[in-house]
Amino acid sequence: MTQNAGTQAGKQVIYNFAVRIGGLSVGFLTDLIFARHLGSDHFGLFSLGISIMSIISVFAVSGFPGALVRAIAKAGTGPDSRAAGYLKLAMVSVLWVSVLAGAALVAGRTLLASSVFDEPRLNAILLPTAIQLVLFSLCSLWLGVFEGARISHLGYAIREVLVRVFKIAFFFLVAHWLGATAVSLMWGFCLGQCAALLLYFTWGRRYGGDTFGLKAILTAKLPPFVERKDFIRFNWTLLLNAVMGLLLMHASRLLLGYSGSPAQIGIFSVAINIGSLLVLGLGAVNVVVMPMVARLHQAKDQQNLRVLFKASFNAVTMFNAPLFALMFYYAGDLLFLYGPDFVEGKDIVVLIGAAFFYYTVTGSNYPFLIMSTQYRYETAVTVVGGVGNALLCYLTIPAFGISGAAVAFLVSKATMTTLRNIILYKYYHLTPISPQSLWFLILIPACLALKHLLAKTGLPVIAEMALFLGAVSALSLLIYYHFVIREKEREILKNVRTSMLGVFYGIARQTAG
Repeated sequence: MTQNAGTQAGKQVIYNFAVRIGGLSVGFLTDLIFARHLGSDHFGLFSLGISIMSIISVFAVSGFPGALVRAIAKAGTGPDSRAAGYLKLAMVSVLWVSVLAGAALVAGRTLLASSVFDEPRLNAILLPTAIQLVLFSLCSLWLGVFEGARISHLGYAIREVLVRVFKIAFFFLVAHWLGATAVSLMWGFCLGQCAALLLYFTWGRRYGGDTFGLKAILTAKLPPFVERKDFIRFNWTLLLNAVMGLLLMHASRLLLGYSGSPAQIGIFSVAINIGSLLVLGLGAVNVVVMPMVARLHQAKDQQNLRVLFKASFNAVTMFNAPLFALMFYYAGDLLFLYGPDFVEGKDIVVLIGAAFFYYTVTGSNYPFLIMSTQYRYETAVTVVGGVGNALLCYLTIPAFGISGAAVAFLVSKATMTTLRNIILYKYYHLTPISPQSLWFLILIPACLALKHLLAKTGLPVIAEMALFLGAVSALSLLIYYHFVIREKEREILKNVRTSMLGVFYGIARQTAG
């Protein structure tokens, strides 16, 4: 039984990671296609509309997806389960709030477009934005359903892969009649979100017809009052973290829309998309590290916690250092892929990339903190990061424009990461860096020499970037295997056969051999 459970957990890790890679790849391609067809001005206008929708949806969706994960995991999915009642409660609440918020957005769109952002073109995209708000809010609940029912890879596959494919298809369909503008892109997103909602209901009925089918949801009884009260209370707790994350991710775009121009929003959004590639390595490690950390904290095994913390840092650094080097040396060339009017933001890509790099290489501190007895500090860290980013944007964007937004993002990300590390060191004496980690510094002169060498070859830029990334990645793997990893880390990785952390180790071993 234990072996079978371990096999299922391993498959879940691989499925989740596979769809995350697929979603990241399709998402990168999606933004590339949209930015090239729209240009920085229209893409920025569209991004502003998405930010407005995202802000409102946080309050509409609240913390219901996370609360559903908890409720469904406890209630189960059998015929006598109360899971459908929890889903009905969440859907009714979210539907009412999102419809009312969408109606208010449509009613006040002229005032918002002309008086707040001084951008009359925003008026035309707020109607499809309001419709998408309702659809997106309902779709968000299904992620909690699939996660609670332990088929999360299916939920992520629909959201991160299929929905983006639909959005690309519908964009070109709508653009055929309306032209390639921010308005046509927003209507394409609406149709894509509608297709996603139909998919969620279809797969929900297939995987749990007695629990998650539309008929089951409509006829389900609501949970008892005491359980509803606990469900709502937990939902509001998660909402606080969501609001802080909102300030961290969208304050920059809103203030750029208020003080800057849509073109600046477009450049900043593309820089965020490029920088977020670095999150892939962190996500691969954290999906494995989190349950291991929970067990070690429960056993109060300080020694292996320290070893695992350093192992996480080394694994993510091995993966992300080559990607950040590519962003640092080829920022302008990466932006040119989106279109020539994005190239002026190459310094922004470097700043955003630096923020994500520092955040990710020590980013495993999040599961180490959230799974500890000091988890309450994570809320304070999130508040500091979110409010700090909004305040810095308010102070810097009017004077420095898009550069101020990038600096604010860098400072807020670095502050959050540093605070987590300080808390972990104070209570558990955990430090991410070991003396062996300094071997990665070899990559700095190696990247500089390789860049100058490739510049003399006269190769096409795409080929030059591919060779650069491949060579630096191979060197990073060799450094990791020969100089960085130690025996205690090897023992941990040998026990994680199905994890991406173990895959990193296996790749390094094969490359070195």
